[in-house]
Amino acid sequence: FYRLKVVQLDVPPLRVRRSDIPLLASSFLRKYAAEHARAVPGLDEQALQHLMIYPWPGNVRELENAIERAVVMCEGDLIERDDLPTSAHGDLQNGSVMALIPGITMGELERVAILRTLDAVDGSTARAAEILGISQRKIQYRVKEWGYQSAMVD
Repeated sequence: FYRLKVVQLDVPPLRVRRSDIPLLASSFLRKYAAEHARAVPGLDEQALQHLMIYPWPGNVRELENAIERAVVMCEGDLIERDDLPTSAHGDLQNGSVMALIPGITMGELERVAILRTLDAVDGSTARAAEILGISQRKIQYRVKEWGYQSAMVD
């Protein structure tokens, strides 16, 4: 009892450690695929994009629960966006969610804006560029930089 506060670990929330999301999701996916005897090797690009964009107010436990549910509900060989809990979909549709998160960087806001717009226009970089008021080339460059090439169709 007396030694509980000898070492204090400050672990930042998941919304600040977005780079951890793919690793955590992969780990939880392996764990729950084995636990539920399901052959689910991974997530498709859209599902991963949504995991990266979602603010995770419930932190790592919410991510873990979302992955477990997706493993159980998945009908194909990859977890798709539709396999994720509807709470993640609802919050992703709310344009003001990211603005309410203290400490979010301009780079993260840019990524969210571009990826959400691409999602809304079914991956058309020309339409996304028109909506966002930036060049199509900039969208293509950013999406390639983030490793989401499959989000684009033109």
